[in-house]
Amino acid sequence: MIDSVAQAQLNLDAAGSEATIEEAAADKGYHKASTLELADDLDIRTYIPEPKRRYRYHWIDKSTGQQEAVYANRRADAW
Repeated sequence: MIDSVAQAQLNLDAAGSEATIEEAAADKGYHKASTLELADDLDIRTYIPEPKRRYRYHWIDKSTGQQEAVYANRRADAW
């Protein structure tokens, strides 16, 4: 997903547009903690629904940035 957003930004730049991509929406197949963290690092607000899971996330093996990015994405879904 991030590669597609970056390519879209390059296309905007090549077209001479001053617009910057600030938000991205995707389907639940793109909901991965590392992807959300990368988008957060690039200041891209995400709107990606979480897939239904049997169990809650266990943050033991994940970075703090990934946890924060997942929670930020949840707040975005709430509107």
